[in-house]
Amino acid sequence: TDFTQGEDSINFSNLNFTAIQAGEGSGDVLGYSYDQESDITIIEDINSDFVVRLTGKIDLTDSDFDF
Repeated sequence: TDFTQGEDSINFSNLNFTAIQAGEGSGDVLGYSYDQESDITIIEDINSDFVVRLTGKIDLTDSDFDF
């Protein structure tokens, strides 16, 4: 991935999300997890309407996003 934490942001401003948290999301909060076997950080909404995969283990925070 070319995502660099602290430099880049993921733009979800056209979607109805307000935050991100480790684990499962809920309502307007996205969730993320790390798959160690494939070395991928996975971002998804509670309904699994979409999935974003980032290479590597990234401890995401709200500042990594434009909500």
